[in-house]
Amino acid sequence: MVTIRYGGVDLATALAAGLSGNQNDGWSALVSLGEVENVRVETTRLPLVRE
Repeated sequence: MVTIRYGGVDLATALAAGLSGNQNDGWSALVSLGEVENVRVETTRLPLVRE
């Protein structure tokens, strides 16, 4: 099993993909690896902040 996440805010896209969640916390689903296809990984590296 893998957790998939959608970081967008489009409700229609998230629901069409069968994800649960909301616009504030993000969307996710726990699925079997065999159900996952056409995956695109985007990484955003945030700068470290010193206090």
